[in-house]
Amino acid sequence: MAATSLEQIKVLQDRIEREAEAYSRLIAVLTQEQQVLVAARPEGLQDIVAEKNRLLDQLTALSRDRQHAMNALGLPRDPDRAEKSLGRHPLAAAYRKLRDLARQSSMLNALNGRLANQKLQFVSARLDVLRGAAQRAGLYDMHGRAGDVSSTSRIIAAA
Repeated sequence: MAATSLEQIKVLQDRIEREAEAYSRLIAVLTQEQQVLVAARPEGLQDIVAEKNRLLDQLTALSRDRQHAMNALGLPRDPDRAEKSLGRHPLAAAYRKLRDLARQSSMLNALNGRLANQKLQFVSARLDVLRGAAQRAGLYDMHGRAGDVSSTSRIIAAA
């Protein structure tokens, strides 16, 4: 790392810490989302997704700010090269932690996406079964012929 001012290093340290805190909050929200998806209880999912999106917007801004601070110190844009450039500097451990949190949140988000897709496929398959059963229900019209539920204009009611 090039000779730099102590102030620039403090700025980068602050940016890394703030971004790591936001990733930790995101991981907590993603864990909540996963629990809701596994339990197949959608109550509260809308609030969780709104919070997740808010944190993702915040992380976009924090990442941009951190990258500006890294640029000011002459660090490479490539994360692997930047980590290598930090060497044994105390910021290296904080930067590794940040990258680990980012990877963890990315993996959780991908897993949640697969869970949500599985739940959607399950619900869709069940709806298809119900639609098919309704069409094959064998309801009879007033002439005693098996009718198609979707083509009947009369409502069948129980007495």
